Parts: sequence; structure tokens; C-alpha cells
Amino acid sequence: MDLFQAAHQALNQHNYQLAQHHLITLVRANPSHGEAWWLLAQTFDDPQKRQDCLDRAQRNGYQPVAQVIEPESVILPWEQADAWDSPPAPNFSAATVATPTLASTLLPNPTASGAANAFQLPAVLPYPRLNPTDLNHIVKLLNKQPDRSQQIQAVMGMFQCSAEQADLLLQGVVYHHPQLLRPAKIDMSRFVLELISVILGLGLALIGGFLFFNPGTIRRRWPVRLFFIGLLIAVTAGSRMVMLTRNPS
Repeated sequence: MDLFQAAHQALNQHNYQLAQHHLITLVRANPSHGEAWWLLAQTFDDPQKRQDCLDRAQRNGYQPVAQVIEPESVILPWEQADAWDSPPAPNFSAATVATPTLASTLLPNPTASGAANAFQLPAVLPYPRLNPTDLNHIVKLLNKQPDRSQQIQAVMGMFQCSAEQADLLLQGVVYHHPQLLRPAKIDMSRFVLELISVILGLGLALIGGFLFFNPGTIRRRWPVRLFFIGLLIAVTAGSRMVMLTRNPS
């Protein structure tokens, strides 16, 4: 059972302290989990903390689904079985009015379990101050190594830090640099343009070579220039194509 399911089960059992513990651990590992932020708001009695969690849930694209009553389940007064029977005469002397039960007394109260002050709301992860080389190594580690424990061990070896500091550093990179973890895409329009340049350069080089070896060519200086210009265009465009495939945008 994962943390999200465990938190759901704890909320259903009105164990708000345990649910809050699971949800805080979950949003620390995955700050963009909108539904987890929304459920975490239900465990706080402090209005400021509750609103902060709801705002984070909305920023991450989560909107709770409103419950809609199906029309078939609504029985109108004239659709009841005894709607057309003669109603009995009212007995005002024996009539009593029952005190309605307030809806607030039926709702679970998170403060009943003392969960409001059990944990503090997780703060925003600190910004990792890394040089570009170290940041690139950590991004490659996150993309190529799915095992979290091995990621932490690798970061501990890189920076000679504790496991907790390594885990916090990895979370900071994921939180503050999500664009580096997305799959890179090749700019196809530029790639096609460079491919056309390669074909054009090779064509010029072939024409220059043909004119150079043609017995009817009197001045061979221009075919040589054409050959080297075409070769330069093809090599330059080819190198740019290789760079596009290795370092896509």
C-alpha cells in the first residue's frame, strides 16, 4: 500500500494524525501532487494552514469533484405512494417539533484527535546552489538511475554529505529545476534545414570535382574553389546536426 492509499484509509478511520503524517511525507517527495495537498488541508484546523494547502492544490491543477444528486434518486411529493390518499386531520395538541440536528455535529472534527498541532506544514524546499557541472551530474543521475537509495549514495559520494542532506539536495533539484528533468526534444525544423545544407554542400562538391576532372575544363581554379566551398558547407552543417542530436533543446 502506498502513502496515498494509506492516507485515504487513515482519513476514513478518522485518524487525522496518521493521515497528516503520510500526506506530509508524500508532498515533500512530490510537491506537484494536487490531490495530496487537498487532503492535507482536511487534517488542519488552523485556517491559514488549511488555505495554504488548498491554494497549493489549486496551483497544481486539482479541483475536487462536486457530488451531484442524480435526478432519478429525487422523489417528488406527488410521486409518493400515498400522495393521493386523504390526509389525516392534524392534531395540533399532540404535535411536537423536533429540534433539527446541525450538520456541523455530523462532520468529523480534525481537532478531536489533536492532529492540528502534530506536524508543521512543510516549507518550500531550499534552492540548491550548485555549479553547472554538479547540477548536470545530478540531473543525469535522476534521469538514468531510478533507485532512490542508489541516487542518495551517489550524491553522498560526490559531496561527502549525510544521507538526509543528499536526499534534501535531490528533492531541491527536482522542485526547482523540473524543466531539466523533462525529455528533451530535437528541433526538427532546424534539423531539416541543416540536412538540406549538407545535401547542397555535397552537391556543390560533386559538381566541382566533376568539372575539375573534365578534360574540357580550361581553368581548373574555379572547380577547385567550388569543391572546397561545398565540402566546407557539408562538414559544417553535418557537425551542427550532430550537436542537435547530442544536445537537443
